[in-house]
Order: sequence, then C-alpha cells, then structure tokens
Amino acid sequence: MSNLEKYRKNLQEEESQRNSNSLFPIEKEIKPGIANILRIVDPEATVEYWESWMLCDDDKVRPFIVKNDFQGESVLLKMLGDHKNYYHGGILSSKLDEAKQKYFEYESVDPELLLQVAYNNDKSGDSGSWRATRKYPWNVIDREPDDAGDLKGQNWCAVKKHTKLFKVGSQGFLSLMDTKDNDGPLDSYDINYKKTGVSKAGTKHSAQKAGPNLQHPHVVYAPLSAEELAYERYDPKKVAALTPAKEVLRYLRQTITRIGKVLGIDFIQELETQAILEASEFAEAPLAPAPQVAPIVQQQSQPMPTPQVPATPQSQAAPAVRRVATPELQVGPIKVLCPLCATLTVEQLNCEHCKGIIMEPCDNPKCRVPFLITKDTCPSCGKKYPMSNK
Repeated sequence: MSNLEKYRKNLQEEESQRNSNSLFPIEKEIKPGIANILRIVDPEATVEYWESWMLCDDDKVRPFIVKNDFQGESVLLKMLGDHKNYYHGGILSSKLDEAKQKYFEYESVDPELLLQVAYNNDKSGDSGSWRATRKYPWNVIDREPDDAGDLKGQNWCAVKKHTKLFKVGSQGFLSLMDTKDNDGPLDSYDINYKKTGVSKAGTKHSAQKAGPNLQHPHVVYAPLSAEELAYERYDPKKVAALTPAKEVLRYLRQTITRIGKVLGIDFIQELETQAILEASEFAEAPLAPAPQVAPIVQQQSQPMPTPQVPATPQSQAAPAVRRVATPELQVGPIKVLCPLCATLTVEQLNCEHCKGIIMEPCDNPKCRVPFLITKDTCPSCGKKYPMSNK
C-alpha cells in the first residue's frame, strides 16, 4: 500500500469513528420547568463516580473524573484531599476559625490559587469549584422527539436504534430510588423527570412514574419492546472511567505544579508515571473505539525535587501525551533544541536537562510513532494536530 493510500485509509477510519454513535455519547437533555419523559434501560448497570469541574490553565472549565467505584481514586483526588473529611490533606483542606467560620487552610499561602480551585475564580459560587460530586450514568430511551438538528420532529432513539445517555447527581438518584421503592423496577414504566430552580445552587431534581393523569403525548404505557431492548447501548464504565493522566497534564500542568509547591508533593511526577502506565496498557490492549483506562496508581507522597523549569506556552500547545516505553523513544544521538528550557538535548521522551516531555507518540492507534511536541504533523501517518498560541 502506498503512503497516499495509507493516509486515505487513516482518514476514512478516523471519520468513521467520529460518526459512530458509541464514540461520542448523545445525552438526554433535561429541560427545566417541564416534564421530561424517558425510560431507563437496565437500571442495575449504572456505576457511581465522582466528577470535578476545574478551571484549567487556558481559563476554560472542564470536567475531570477523579474517582469511581471500579477503579478507585485518581492522583487528582489525592491532590484535592479527603473528600469525606473536609478535603484534609489536600489543596481544598478547610478548617474552622475561633468564630466557627470556615476557611481554606492554604489560602494564606497562595490566595490566587485557592480562588481558582475553591471558586473557579468566581466567588459568587455560580462557576462551581473543584470539589467532587457524585454522578450516576444510565442508558435511557428518550420518548420525546428532537426539537432541532437533522432529526427535528423525529425520535432520535428510534431512528438510530440506540439509547441516549442520562447522568444524574445525588439528588436525582435518590428521587429515582424513591420512585423505584414506590412503583417497582425503573425499567418497567416511563419516568417523568423534572428540574426546577433559577440558580445553580437552588436547582431541584425530582422523578416520578409518568402516570395517565400527566396527559403527555409521548408517554408509553407498556413494557420495553423487543426492538427497544435490542438498541445499542453505552458502556457506563467507559462513561465513568477516570480521566487519563495525559489529559490532566495537558490542561492542568501549570496549576498542578503550583499546587505541588504548596503541599510539598510532586504530583506532576506521579501523573507522568501514570501516563506511561496508561499508554502501555493501551498499547497492549486490542484496538477499540473507546478503550477503558487503567486505574490511576497511588504513590507514596515524596518531597518536591529541585524546582524544574516551568512549561512554556509552546509546550502547552502539544497534542495529547501518549507515552509508551518502547525502543522507538530512544532514537539515537540526534540533538534538538528543547522547547521547554531552550537547551540542546538528545531527541528523546524527556529533555535531559529540565526533564520535561518533548516527544509524544502519535495518538493514531495504528501509528503511534513518537515525534517532537513542536511539530503539528505526525511524520509517519500525516495526522494533523492543532497548535495553540496560549
């Protein structure tokens, strides 16, 4: 096969994955103030996970899954602290002063950092914080037709022969459990789910069996059909998998370095070690559209080493880190200018001076050839990567 044919095949496979229903979950939208009708499929298949919405180094807030009930806790949650005990031991550790007023233990050490992690730079509370909250994902059949897009006026689940993803927090979960206790298994009737409230802090979630008095045109008063039971579904464990260390490093390296200095723990080293383990697991596993991530390994806290040269904006523009301990990473005595510390170094995974990551394997599973983070195109398969100026 010629290089041109190989490149075309790579693009076709990538486009096919992008259009796959199971690669990017379609979620059931819960509209406030009205009845939202859905049927839960296989309710016992849900899992419990903890999610934190974090203001990243590029000033964007993103969700990170920091714990689940099948992989355990991540390095990120260790950094935040014990979520069952006022986050003691981590950056969100809080205490009470003599007047019984809560304060953050490390706020006096780095006030700007605590404003970011405790309030996402917004003390009004509307932007949330890095505190972790419980979530529960379910496969559901959305009974209502789409009101926008290519399938406007049609039922997405019926057309696609696929369930939607429905994620609830603690309040919604408890309401659903009350419904189950009152009316029986959650998959034996349609659910009327409501969300009320004008502010984020005051939002209320409630659920009940959709009864005949509701007079909703899309409620189904019948068991799930054989066709509906055959719909393709999402894997809750993939939805709830811990956020890979490479993603954490990609978006939060600068902030985590700062947190490590406050707490005296080198979380960056822990995450870099974990990223290598994840990449090795990925390389050994059979190819799949959405491989399950290995659990993040907890390591013993260690003192901070001599401060390293911080990552430059250019390094933050690198593609996702996917490191594999293979011979390809040692490519010989070729010398390059390190984009992090501007020192001549051997072209390999880490700069021999500042120890920063300067090479990343291509994230195309059929390529994975490592190349410099300053390059926007894989030299082997031709995959393009966006470069940021931030």
